[in-house]
Amino acid sequence: MGAPDLRPFRHLNEDGLWPRFHWHGLARGDDGALRLAALPAFEGELPAALGTLADAQPQGGVAVDAGGTVFFTDPAGGVVSWIEGCFGAIGPVPCLGGPGSDATRFDAPAGLAIAPARGALYVADAGNHRVEVFDLGSLALVEVLEGFQLPVSLALDEAGQLYVADLGDGRVECITTWGDRAPAFGDAVRASGQADHPCAIAWSDGRLWVLDAQTHQVTAFTPQGAPMESIPTGIEGAIALAVSGDSLFIGDPGRRRIAVWSRGQDGSFFHAGDAAGYEGPVAALAINGRASASGGSGSDGDGALWVSPGGGLAPLRLALQGSHAAEGWLWSDAITVDTLDHVWNRLHASIALPAGSHVTFHIATGALAAPVPPPTADGLFAAPWRAVGADVTDFFIDLDDTGPQRALWIGARFANDLHGTPVLRQARVDFDQASYLPDLPGIYRERPPSLYPDRPRDNFLLRYLSLFESFFREIEATTGELPALLDPAGAPDEALDWLAGFLAVPLSQTQDEATRRASIAGAWARHARRGTAAGLGEALRDEAGVRAVIEEPLQALGWWALPAPSSSCKPGQAGTWADGGDSVLGFNTVLPASEPPGAVLGSTATLDRSRLIASDAFGTPLFEEAAYRFLVRLYPRDLHCADTLARVREIVEREKPAHTLWQLCAIAPGLRVGYQASLGVDTLLGGGPPEPGPLGEGALVLGGEPRARLGVDSRVGARAQL
Repeated sequence: MGAPDLRPFRHLNEDGLWPRFHWHGLARGDDGALRLAALPAFEGELPAALGTLADAQPQGGVAVDAGGTVFFTDPAGGVVSWIEGCFGAIGPVPCLGGPGSDATRFDAPAGLAIAPARGALYVADAGNHRVEVFDLGSLALVEVLEGFQLPVSLALDEAGQLYVADLGDGRVECITTWGDRAPAFGDAVRASGQADHPCAIAWSDGRLWVLDAQTHQVTAFTPQGAPMESIPTGIEGAIALAVSGDSLFIGDPGRRRIAVWSRGQDGSFFHAGDAAGYEGPVAALAINGRASASGGSGSDGDGALWVSPGGGLAPLRLALQGSHAAEGWLWSDAITVDTLDHVWNRLHASIALPAGSHVTFHIATGALAAPVPPPTADGLFAAPWRAVGADVTDFFIDLDDTGPQRALWIGARFANDLHGTPVLRQARVDFDQASYLPDLPGIYRERPPSLYPDRPRDNFLLRYLSLFESFFREIEATTGELPALLDPAGAPDEALDWLAGFLAVPLSQTQDEATRRASIAGAWARHARRGTAAGLGEALRDEAGVRAVIEEPLQALGWWALPAPSSSCKPGQAGTWADGGDSVLGFNTVLPASEPPGAVLGSTATLDRSRLIASDAFGTPLFEEAAYRFLVRLYPRDLHCADTLARVREIVEREKPAHTLWQLCAIAPGLRVGYQASLGVDTLLGGGPPEPGPLGEGALVLGGEPRARLGVDSRVGARAQL
């Protein structure tokens, strides 16, 4: 057994888990703090055209690619449009499918999905009973999936498998990455009876969520098609669904709102509220980025919810963590220290109260055998709970001087009338505090009730001195928290720039908090790679978001020499090609541009075109044109924003060794097999036809010896000539 804990205080949030506490309408974040459940929020003024749109709109689709381009469908107009990611231009996607392609003639296009790994855009062409696949780079039609009756919604899992909600057939189909149907999944979903009228689907955290158009419930299915849980929403006419972690977003056409359902502490879902700032029809929803309960994010800041109102209007962006639920509450089980009674003195809550957020604490003390009741379903704390003043976060517990008690109960009610939320990180309860009373002269100490039975007992002096104790305790706490400033995971947000400067780590203000903390945490390892190709590539990826190919010409250089005879050769007999280690010209060897020793009098020295070098510079002429030089190659897709190129140049100049020279170029598209060239049909690699054919019966080639193939049968002086 360990030594007994003799501290006259306890921290109630242990390991960020808040044991012995229960809550409703709150969420415990990754940092262990309790907050009101998060809700999306639209900032700014809604378009005036929203007010003229009917409540019920045809089901559409919206999807966001890695570059921030937002694609959306207009079923009535039969077009797929976009909000261009860099410049924000809005309009129909130009030349979608290519000139003359059938894909440019959509009929009621509905759901959309984007596969980042494949670089493809999926379009549910509901009127044409098919799903069309387009290349995101060229917008060329690359595949058509037939055999659907009314495909209205699409979703992709982490492996790239496509799920199609076919409302006409009452099925959810699974299409593998090879383009084959997996009927077992659709059969299992249909057999469950939970999704006979699938109108909207979404994939999140290894589950497929399906919204049923008739039962109005959302059901989660495993990758094998087995139902896991169902959430009855009761939302009539809902056709739009998006899922992010433990939050469901459902369009409510009757109220012209976006309803949010969150998973509670007990694992069940509850209606957390509606998205703030949005009122209008909802034709489609999509998530861009992933937000955690602590406000961490995915690729789009703190995450975004895109809502397509329909009617050809452009989608609107809502921040996932932009607002919070209106109220929530928590309460504890009995808090005890040991088997003895104690005087519960003080509670100090480490809680942030932004503008518009409020908290009211409730306390109760008593016998362990007579526990206080939990709050009602509406969050009301009835007697014997006692409310503390609104927004009071540091208070004396034993206000009535009831004496020692075995157990303590703590409750709190959170409220939000703007977009903020109380953030409760820790709570400390003090008991059996000696306070400053023993240090006072005897005349100023409290009067024992045994000596003054006729006077009422009070603890005014104890509570009064506690105020002074709290002042010094805050100073001590601040000093004790100084080591946290050096911890990338524990430092407060406002200290990150200071800590980054201390470690010489450049931080971009456009980076989200999680990325900034990760950059600081990896500073030491990154400094070890600074000045190398790997370190430069990492910096470009983390800070500029580009995938760079770093090439050093010196690494590919080596001079070529004919092989020397092997020891097995007889005198006067030449060695074979293999005797020299298979030096293959053009592959692992090159012809030198000059002699390794420089100019040699009587041999390689040429007037006005030679220079003499010392013996210690032997070989310099072979490599001086490639030494200390490197090439940074970038994909054009990563350079579509105007400021990206300038950012890349800034990073390279900062990270490269000072004595090096570099050049920047784009990786231009070359041969694309299966598009404008078919390997083995109209495209041949190397060689060509081995023999000339009769005129009119074969390819026209030059006669004579077939061309040599590098690395196969190249023989200098025989099949290959220099």
